[in-house]
Amino acid sequence: MGDEPDHDSGHDLAGVVRGHLVPGVRDVRLDFTGLTRIDPLGPAALLMPHRHTSAVRATLHLDNRPEALERVLRQTGVLAHLTAPAGGHRPPT
Repeated sequence: MGDEPDHDSGHDLAGVVRGHLVPGVRDVRLDFTGLTRIDPLGPAALLMPHRHTSAVRATLHLDNRPEALERVLRQTGVLAHLTAPAGGHRPPT
C-alpha cells in the first residue's frame, strides 16, 4: 500500500476489501510497506474495511506498519480495535 490512507481513498480501500471477502476467507491482509505519510483521517479510512471484515468474522491484519502509522493508530485509540482478531478477542498488549 504505497498511497497514504485518507478519507477519499478509504472508500476505494473498503471496496477492494469487500471484493476479497468471499466465502471461507478468514484473514485479510493490508500491507503498508512503502507508506511514508499518514493523513490525520487515515485511521478513519481503515475503520470501514475493518467493519466489512468483522461482519464476515474475518480478521483484518495491518502488516508492515511504519512508525508514523503505528503512532497515529495509538494516539487515536484505534490500534487495538483494528488489530483485534475476529470474534472480538483482543491480543495481549
